[in-house]
Amino acid sequence: KKDNRVALNFLGRMYKDGVGVKQDNNKAFNLFNRAAHLGDLSAQFNLGNMYFNGEGTPLDYEKAAYWYNKAIINGKDGDAAKILAGMYYEGRGVEKNINKSIELLQIAADQGDQEAAQNIEIIKRECGC
Repeated sequence: KKDNRVALNFLGRMYKDGVGVKQDNNKAFNLFNRAAHLGDLSAQFNLGNMYFNGEGTPLDYEKAAYWYNKAIINGKDGDAAKILAGMYYEGRGVEKNINKSIELLQIAADQGDQEAAQNIEIIKRECGC
């Protein structure tokens, strides 16, 4: 079906990775974009990555942050939370906010991400918070 968000995202991954088709970041971006707007959680994360890395679209940290946040709101995506936490920690595409960074890392840590848990402790030691 033309608007099957899961199929659009899957096809986007195929184009992104060059699996069964010629690798094409522009096609991948367009497919992720369609699926993300249809509400596919994985596509929202993938679209955030495309903006974050400037693949198939110009690099845009603000748009990356928007789509990572959508993936977090819609499905508590731990990977998106960890990346967005780093963006808040560095002030990349968003206003620097250490507390928000810790809050987002906690989402990833709650899902078993040990690196996120360690980063929380490091940040707390650094800022004394």
